[in-house]
Amino acid sequence: MSIDEEIHKSTQAVYLWLFDRTGVYVATVSMTMTVTAYSLLTLARGEFDFITMVGIALIGIQCMLHYKLQHAKHYEAFNARARAWYESRLRFYLLCFWLAVILGDVLQGSPLNFFSSVLMTFMFNYVWTCQIRKREPPERLVFASQGTL
Repeated sequence: MSIDEEIHKSTQAVYLWLFDRTGVYVATVSMTMTVTAYSLLTLARGEFDFITMVGIALIGIQCMLHYKLQHAKHYEAFNARARAWYESRLRFYLLCFWLAVILGDVLQGSPLNFFSSVLMTFMFNYVWTCQIRKREPPERLVFASQGTL
C-alpha cells in the first residue's frame, strides 16, 4: 500500500469517527481548512488581496456543492464524486503541484506559507476524497471515558 493510500485511509477513518460524534460535514471541515490556510497567507503577506478572495470564493462554491449533497443525504452521489476525485489524474497533478509549493515554502523559510500549503494539500487531496455514510446514533457509540471514573 502506498503512502497516498495510507493517508487516504487514515483520513477517511478520522473523518467518520468525527462525523459519528459531532455530525460535522465534509464541507465544514473543508471551509474551516480553507479559511485557516488563507488567514495564514494573509498574515504572511500582510495584506488581503484579490487572489485570496477568488480562492476563497471558488473553494466556497465547491464546499456548497459538498454541503448540499451531504445535507440532502445523497450518499451514493456524494461518494461517487469522492471516488471520482480520488481516482482523478487531476488530483495526482494537483498533489504534485502542492508538494512543489510546500518544498518552495521550506526553501524560503516561511512557516506561515508552509502550514497554509500543507492545509490546502491535505484538503484538496484527502478531505475531498472522504466518503460518507449514515450517521451512527450517539447512543450506539462507545466513548473511551465511560466506566473509567
